[in-house]
Amino acid sequence: MKTISLLSLILMLFFIHTTSILGDHLQSALKNSGENRSELENALTKFRSEDTNDLIAHASQYDLVNLTAEQIVENVMYARKVHTALPYLGEKKDDELWREWVLPHRVLDEDLELCRGEFYDQMQPVVHGKKTTKEVATAIHA
Repeated sequence: MKTISLLSLILMLFFIHTTSILGDHLQSALKNSGENRSELENALTKFRSEDTNDLIAHASQYDLVNLTAEQIVENVMYARKVHTALPYLGEKKDDELWREWVLPHRVLDEDLELCRGEFYDQMQPVVHGKKTTKEVATAIHA
């Protein structure tokens, strides 16, 4: 019983520390967003989630001053929709890796555009019913 309590305490402290770090990054991002702060706060209000917090907390300076609430909300909504709709990944889903490599709305310096919804609508019929990542990749490249 003591082992479980100690493990629970350690996990709780780790979660609090991690949440505090993200909170610090988010506050710093909001502070650095200048006149665009209201857009970021609007996104945080419209779509309350750890994903929204993380996307804003790790945005580039350019994105902090240019992203609209609509862009942030659509990006998070469709990115999460895809993440939860991939049955072939099973237990391989890892939120930390997903937030680093999939959630971001762009890789480098692509235009800031609303495109995830359109991309989702185009690809959903192509990948629907596929059971493995190989089947998905084959369908997409057919």
